[in-house]
Amino acid sequence: MKTPSAGVALGVLTAVNLLNYVDRYIPAGALPLILVAFGLSDTQGGLLQSLFMLPYAIVSPLVGVLGDRSRRFLIAGTGVLVWSVATFGSGLAPTFAVLLAARILIGVGEASYTVVTPSLLGDYYPPERRARILAIFYAAIPVGSAVGFAVGGAVGTYLGWRWAFYIAGVPGIAMALLLMTFADPRRGAKENRPVAVPKATQPPGPLSPPASWRSLTARRSYIINVTSQTIYTFAMGGLAAWMPTYFARVRGIPLARSSITFGAVVCLAGFAGTLLGGHLSDALSR
Repeated sequence: MKTPSAGVALGVLTAVNLLNYVDRYIPAGALPLILVAFGLSDTQGGLLQSLFMLPYAIVSPLVGVLGDRSRRFLIAGTGVLVWSVATFGSGLAPTFAVLLAARILIGVGEASYTVVTPSLLGDYYPPERRARILAIFYAAIPVGSAVGFAVGGAVGTYLGWRWAFYIAGVPGIAMALLLMTFADPRRGAKENRPVAVPKATQPPGPLSPPASWRSLTARRSYIINVTSQTIYTFAMGGLAAWMPTYFARVRGIPLARSSITFGAVVCLAGFAGTLLGGHLSDALSR
């Protein structure tokens, strides 16, 4: 087992993050087809796209604790394997209930991956470069979302919505097995610490979960960021979930075309904004 280089780690983790959002947004692209196939209401369609967030929120802090104490590449790879198998299994779902169960597993898998990856990248790059590196990593979000819309709408239209899930699930399984072969970098290897730190002043080991949560909630910047992200997700989540369906149902635009067009807009705007934001953050932190 070998620790990958910084470039390899960044490339693989970013590629997997892209697959993460492909899998997440396939239901949005294929939603009109799924609604018809199972005879669902719009309320049920909304539940299909949002239910994964519940296990995601529950599992995330637990994975964070585990990530402080265990191999993070193994945790990430296990998460990718879970969500990829669940994505493939979504295409096999005989009922709406089974499809919902698969989406719950996807939430568990995605949480296991996204929680530990920023700390992995932080152990490869010094603080002054991290915003740019994370911008590259998170630029996979708009690109993956766009691909998810396109695969869901276009593949769903021409091959059937089940094939969209089959196609998306297979690459993730391969990437999961690759991640499991990686050894973690040394924790804190790139931190800018003083050359000599007296033993009495050295930071303790990982805090207990309650102490960690108290420390976080005492930080004003953390509360502001969480609140901002909540508002952002509320607004953008609804748009992302329903825009392809809106264009097809209300505007009469063919689903394949509407999902690809909407995905292209998300990709271009999100990619540019994410990269520019990373460079700006590095510049402001100097």
